[in-house]
Amino acid sequence: MDDTGCQPPSRNPGRADLWRDGFTVQVGEIKPIGFADSYGIPEAKHYIRRANQSVDRVLGPEMRPSGCGNQPAGEDDLRFAADVGVLGPIAVPTSFEMLTGVLTNDTVIGSFDGDRDRTLKARLTSPGAVGYWCTGGASETLPCDASSEQVTEFLDRVTSSAYHEVDRFLEERFVQPIDKAIDQMDLRQLLTAGNEYFGERVRALVATQFGVPLATIPQLDQETVERIARLVESNVRGPVRSMSRTLARRLKNILLGEMRRLLRESVRILLRQAVAAACVGVPVVTLAALMDQFRKLLEEEARRLVPVAVQSVLATLATAMLQEVAAAINAIEQAIESFFEAVLTVAEKVLMIIGAFIVAAAIFAFVVGVAILLAKAAAAAGVAGAVAAGAALVLVVLSRAIDTLMGSDGTEGGDTA
Repeated sequence: MDDTGCQPPSRNPGRADLWRDGFTVQVGEIKPIGFADSYGIPEAKHYIRRANQSVDRVLGPEMRPSGCGNQPAGEDDLRFAADVGVLGPIAVPTSFEMLTGVLTNDTVIGSFDGDRDRTLKARLTSPGAVGYWCTGGASETLPCDASSEQVTEFLDRVTSSAYHEVDRFLEERFVQPIDKAIDQMDLRQLLTAGNEYFGERVRALVATQFGVPLATIPQLDQETVERIARLVESNVRGPVRSMSRTLARRLKNILLGEMRRLLRESVRILLRQAVAAACVGVPVVTLAALMDQFRKLLEEEARRLVPVAVQSVLATLATAMLQEVAAAINAIEQAIESFFEAVLTVAEKVLMIIGAFIVAAAIFAFVVGVAILLAKAAAAAGVAGAVAAGAALVLVVLSRAIDTLMGSDGTEGGDTA
C-alpha cells in the first residue's frame, strides 16, 4: 500500500469498502471505530490512487501523459472504466475523492450477524473513513402498542438500516449473479437468440441507413449467423468481446441504479408493513425481527419493480444504445484495418453491421432477462432463455428508437419482410 508507483500487472488490485457514483466518485473504508482514522484514511487514499492509475491505462498516454498511461489496459481496467462511466459516447469525466456527506451521525446499520440481539452502528469519523461498533438494549425494540409518533421515531432510527439491507439485497441477488452471467456470454448464442427476436427490425434499420430496399438486405438464417461469427472470431474477437461486456455492464449499472432508487422510495412503506407483520402475536418487536420481515417484503417488491425499472431505463437509453453500437462498429472496422490488415467487402460490412446491432440488442435483452429471472428466483436459463425473458420489453423500446431514427411514424417504407 505504501507503493505510489504504477501497479505491476501481477498485483492484486484489491477492492475499496465503500464508493458512491457520480461525476466525482467518492471512496471510503470501514474499520472498527477505534481504528477508523488510523487505518481507514490511508487505505481510502490508496484506492483513489489505484483508481486514477486504472483510468490512466484506459485513456492512454495521449490523455494521461504524466500518469500510468504507458501501461497497457487490462480487462479489469476496462470493467472498472465502464463501471465509473469513463468509456462510451455518453462517457463523463470522472475523478475520485474521499467519501463525505454520509453517516454524519450515529446510524443504525442493522442487527449484528454475530449476535442478533445486538445492533450494529456506524458513523463517518473523517472524510474517507467510517467507524462501526455494536450496542444492545431496549432502545432497539418497539412496543407493538406504541403510538403513531413512537412508531415514526423508531422508523426514523432504523431507516438507514433498511437502506443498507436494500444495498446488500441488490448486491447478493442481482449484482454478483449478473456479473457472472456477463462473463459467460457467448457471441454465437447472442447472435442466434438476438436474430430470432430482433433480426427483422435491424434489417429495416440497415436498409434505411444504406438507402436500399429491404429485400436487398440479407436475412440472417443459421448459415449467415455462422458466417458473421466466423468473420468476428477470425478478425476482431478481442474488441467485440470487450465491447460486448462493457455494454452489458453499463446497462447493468444503470438498471440496478434505477432499481435501487425505486426500492429506496418504497422503504418507509415496507417498514410500516414489516412492523405490522412482526407484531402479530407478540408484545414487542426487536430490530432483528423487524428486519427479517423487511427482507421478505423486499423480495416481493423487487419482483414487482424489475419490469418498471427496465421500462424506465430502456426508454431513456434506447437512442444511447444505438450510439454505442455505432461506436462499436467503427471500432471493429478500425481494429480490422489496423491490426489485421483485412479489407471487408461491401456484403461483409453489411453483415457485420447487422450482426453488431443484433448482438447489442441481444445483450440488452440478456441483462434485462437475467434480472427478471433473478427477481422471480428462477433457475439459470442460459443465454437463449435470458434473451427470451427480456426480449419483449427490449423490442418495444428498440422499435420506437429505430422508428425515430428512420424518421417514420412507426411504419417502415419499402419492401416488408
